[in-house]
Amino acid sequence: MADKEMYDYLSTITADYTSTSLNMTSIRPQDVVTEESQWNQEIRMGSDGSVEVVDLTSGPICFYCNVKFNHKSSSDIGTVYDFYHDTAKANARANTFQWIHPTDGHTYVARFWSKIPRTLGRPSYQALPSITLRVEGRIAD
Repeated sequence: MADKEMYDYLSTITADYTSTSLNMTSIRPQDVVTEESQWNQEIRMGSDGSVEVVDLTSGPICFYCNVKFNHKSSSDIGTVYDFYHDTAKANARANTFQWIHPTDGHTYVARFWSKIPRTLGRPSYQALPSITLRVEGRIAD
């Protein structure tokens, strides 16, 4: 069986923030720890133990990716930190943006889904050890 990727299940959409001068495609995480699909289904359980699943969509509506930005320069971490906090860019969770998956190489439309905890270390080293992105669509290849 051929490999399958999130790309195969998501629709092509446009990101809210599309500036090419600074975007989340320029700084890539070292690792995607998990990918988890989200479906729009209602599950009803009967008193006899039976299960009825009602599909409200024909496939996953999004994916959640947990990513790590470890061992990055203070400048790179600062760029991601600014991207998250700047109201004209990601605006925390409000705006979607383009994000390149470090493993499959596809460009997706994502938004921050978690807060971004920054680990401070030596002046030249910082990390964002765990960030969850909600991947809502893809950019056509």
